[in-house]
Amino acid sequence: MKYKATESVEFEKPLIPEGLYPARFVGDQEGPEGEYGPRVIADFEVFYDKDKKSVKIGRFYGLKKDGSVAKKGNYFKALVAMGLKENVTDIDTDAMKGHPCRVLVKNYKDNDGKDVSGINDVMAPAPDTLPFIQEHEKRHNLTGAKIPEETVR
Repeated sequence: MKYKATESVEFEKPLIPEGLYPARFVGDQEGPEGEYGPRVIADFEVFYDKDKKSVKIGRFYGLKKDGSVAKKGNYFKALVAMGLKENVTDIDTDAMKGHPCRVLVKNYKDNDGKDVSGINDVMAPAPDTLPFIQEHEKRHNLTGAKIPEETVR
């Protein structure tokens, strides 16, 4: 058999303590084809410690065979947790960049046997999520994306 050789998607794989953390959606990108079809990598900035810089953690989500987002799928549920209306027919994830949320981080061993952190679930922001992120940015002299306050539930 003949195969095409392609580059794998490389990204940093941080290790932080497991837990539920304030986060914000950074964006998404096309991921490598999975066993069941196309995938997307959603990136989140995770604020795991008020005294340490945030880390970026990506999560793979499966798409439908035609590359669309299934309304019953985990990626759609994550987008709704970040403020997407459930009755949409078109999704613009670029417009969602900077939206706050909370992420459940679990640790696992990657393919190289290294301990790394991954996002197990994405949830709606808590009332203190946005203030925590804003305070974190002030503390670390950062200027992040503008966060729409109406996304905080």
